[in-house]
Amino acid sequence: MQVNVVEVERGGADHEVRVAPESEPLASCAFRWPAGWTVDAPAWVPPDPLAASTLCALDGEDGRLDIQVARFGMEVDGLTFAREHLGWPGPGRWRGLTVAAVDTPARAHRVVQVGPALHLLTATGGARAHLDGAAASLRSLSGLGPAAEPVVPLALGPLRTLRAGAWTVDDAPASRRAPGYVARRLRLLTPRGDLAAWLSLEVVDRRVQWG
Repeated sequence: MQVNVVEVERGGADHEVRVAPESEPLASCAFRWPAGWTVDAPAWVPPDPLAASTLCALDGEDGRLDIQVARFGMEVDGLTFAREHLGWPGPGRWRGLTVAAVDTPARAHRVVQVGPALHLLTATGGARAHLDGAAASLRSLSGLGPAAEPVVPLALGPLRTLRAGAWTVDDAPASRRAPGYVARRLRLLTPRGDLAAWLSLEVVDRRVQWG
């Protein structure tokens, strides 16, 4: 299945790469990357369950960026998936709710969660300098999210983190209420208002519960 690649100049040093398999819109993405790199997009093969499929690779500046995609149709822990099913090294860390990072001396890895898809980025050499910019700017072209997906703060009691701007935050259904306990539910809606995914968060402040 063909993969379409479009490179868009944004003025100055800004450059955007858009990659979209014709038959798999949920695997599509766009991200910031400097100009002059060679893009290789092989024929698209949808991934099997608990597996990832290669989307494209960029070569240049004595480095390489490889992008794979895994599809679930539901929220998953992308970092755990990459370690346990793809053999990525550990430990790693989440940078907010959408991007996880795993770095080794030879390679740098990022897991980017966009709706029901996980985009898995691996950089070597000179590509490592541009990896965080690509991970932070990567977003779906499937119509599930806005044209550009901002990252905004999220506070739940003592927890301070980040969420993608396309997600809305509601009070979670009350199963229990106690001092120091906070629950929220994050929802991702399609442009038609249908539920695409949800994530439930519960936070317990131990200073209140056991202080």
